Amino acid sequence: MMRASWRDWETYLTLHRALAASRDHQAHAHVLDQVRQDLRLDREAATKAALLTAATGDLGTALTILDHHLNHDDRLENTPRPELLTDRATHTITAWSHMARTSGGFVSLLFDQLTGDEHDYQTVVTLLASARGTSIRTARTAALLLQGAAGWDYDTATGLAGVPTTAHQGLNRIAPPRQEDRQALFAALVEDTHESELPAHPQDVAATLDALHRLHEAAYYVGHTTDTQQASLIKAPRNTLTTAAWTARAKRLPHRYLGELSGWYGPNPARKRAYADTGRIVTRTRT
Repeated sequence: MMRASWRDWETYLTLHRALAASRDHQAHAHVLDQVRQDLRLDREAATKAALLTAATGDLGTALTILDHHLNHDDRLENTPRPELLTDRATHTITAWSHMARTSGGFVSLLFDQLTGDEHDYQTVVTLLASARGTSIRTARTAALLLQGAAGWDYDTATGLAGVPTTAHQGLNRIAPPRQEDRQALFAALVEDTHESELPAHPQDVAATLDALHRLHEAAYYVGHTTDTQQASLIKAPRNTLTTAAWTARAKRLPHRYLGELSGWYGPNPARKRAYADTGRIVTRTRT
């Protein structure tokens, strides 16, 4: 498709570049992967870390729980800090833990499902989403974190059917008029992004569409995930895992996006409104 056909192509392109530069949409994966390497976590512990982060949406909470389950105890729901969990997160963690116990552990649970073909990513999503109380979005997040941070080797490429609803909404914001085939549009956007010499993995494109929709809703700014992650670690008790996470942030995320190095703490509500109020995508330029 001609890139000129897209509505607001330049906004999409600017946001896509900013996300690639900030690593914001993969902040949890980068930090968890570095923690895994620095602490030499085994596959079982790294898998637990990814699943807990997906279920809670909060890295500090996930690492606080994991600190009590670094051995091969699969009862992740038995946390000394139950007040940290929402009801939905509790249901999801309990269900995943039960599935792991019946399979001999989290690694065995996943390994038994994988065949090495192109369907493995969707197989993992389907497996995790089958747990009571688990949303498809949480299952997708978990599958991506498992691949990006816990050493599970499968291709996460997907069509439009395999990306969040908010990515569909983002696509609607830039889709050319009178184009009804959204699956073909998504494929064309991936191709056009590639032709612009930018990262064009379908998950990267979907992340940009998701962010674009949330920008319009004054619910996001570039760096929001990184700032939210910082706030969660500030609140979390200090332990080996959370200490390693602070170090991992400095190793893997651009320093200009780290509030602990530049003097801010947690997400900034005013920055969420910047795009809705001005039409400008704000990024961090301080080093």
